[in-house]
Amino acid sequence: MLTVILLLHLICMFSDAESPCEYKTAGDNVVIKLKIDELNPDDHLIWKQSQIKVYERKNSVVKTKKEGFDIDQSGSLIMENIQTNKSGTYNAEVFQSNGKSKAKTEIQLCVQEPLSEPSITFQCVDEGVHLSCSVPAGAEMSVSWMKNGQKTDKALAVLNVSWSELEPGDSYSCTVSDGINQKSAEYVQPACSNTGLKAENTTNADGDRKKEDIGSKIENNSDDAQSFLFGLDLWMVVLVAVAGGVFLILFIICVVCICCRRRNKSKAEEEKEFRLAPLIPDYSNQPDEQYMQQSESNRPSKSQRPLPPLPSV
Repeated sequence: MLTVILLLHLICMFSDAESPCEYKTAGDNVVIKLKIDELNPDDHLIWKQSQIKVYERKNSVVKTKKEGFDIDQSGSLIMENIQTNKSGTYNAEVFQSNGKSKAKTEIQLCVQEPLSEPSITFQCVDEGVHLSCSVPAGAEMSVSWMKNGQKTDKALAVLNVSWSELEPGDSYSCTVSDGINQKSAEYVQPACSNTGLKAENTTNADGDRKKEDIGSKIENNSDDAQSFLFGLDLWMVVLVAVAGGVFLILFIICVVCICCRRRNKSKAEEEKEFRLAPLIPDYSNQPDEQYMQQSESNRPSKSQRPLPPLPSV
């Protein structure tokens, strides 16, 4: 008895399990087939989306029809320009005129947003280069990587490449797939300033050093070192020097203009005073008014003056 109960329980579990998801892209037209040999006009057909009735027809009379849903002659459910809200479990059941179940259909529909083209970003670290492939969040995506046109065995969104694996001119691309469509990113060539220094430790198959390549890489690194001054790019230093020179020249011009203006103003005032000098009376040589009054008071009047002597006969 216990064995029978366990067996029935397992049967119920498997019967309640959701069917495999059928993936579709938003904007597609979908037809969910009704698994029945023949649909008679007097059959009773019911379509449900997640236990919500979206279409019902009985005796050729449509009783329920939600917006965006319709059926064809065979009873299959038709949906045009589906969106993500159309995801869910779809059930269909057909009843005969006597009420007896005739057929059942169930399907799990998963509607996803259109797949966008991925992009690759890279970061230079001490161990090598980290390449990241952009993957939409919350979506079940598979990722694959290509190196120089050849598929690799890497299947993660982040690809770690060591300095020993990275060669000058290597290019990488990633491909993402959502089970329906797949998109590939443009090829990227990782470029790091210390690639040459890390490559100096590599050897060829015979164990010999690549002296010529190392020498050329050291020269390139020395050129890069010369392009810096005081921790800044050389062109930044030149730009700052030119800007400072222009500012100094403008400051000198402003100072000279101010001095010239003041000198011209002083010269104009002197010329004005020189022109007005003849028109201003000079009181510096005039006798003192008090002295004149005293002299006038000490001078005898005409009545007090002595008479002139008579002429002698």
